[in-house]
Amino acid sequence: MSDISLDRPPIVLRRPKGSELYFLMAGVYAVLIGIGTSFIPLMLFEAIAVGVVGGIVSLVGFIQVTRPTTLTLAPGGLGYVILGIRRSWAWKDISGFREERIRSGTVIAFNVQKGGRMGVFAIPGFFQLKPTELAALLNDAKDRWSR
Repeated sequence: MSDISLDRPPIVLRRPKGSELYFLMAGVYAVLIGIGTSFIPLMLFEAIAVGVVGGIVSLVGFIQVTRPTTLTLAPGGLGYVILGIRRSWAWKDISGFREERIRSGTVIAFNVQKGGRMGVFAIPGFFQLKPTELAALLNDAKDRWSR
């Protein structure tokens, strides 16, 4: 397992350093390609499409750089921030952290039951821990802090 200890909460996990910059750089690069190819008359439609997609990717990259994705484990519950959107759950409402493979990678899925409603939520497995270690850490935190 990792060297992260539940003895000193809160524990804040982030993506590996610099990974947010890849989106921003890729988006800017696509915008520049779109601008460059817009001067070729037969490529105008493609240039606009590449520029628009590049602009969207740049925006997502900028948001990720200024508001990084974080996962916070604390005695009060689990907090998750992605693209500036915050979600949080009390440990008593969560069960079954597990690693699941999906087409685009690996996620940590878990069940949430609140107010008589139950749902499944997933967080990406791209934090500084391997997905298996992250699922184990989350299960340990739930066991410790939900008593």
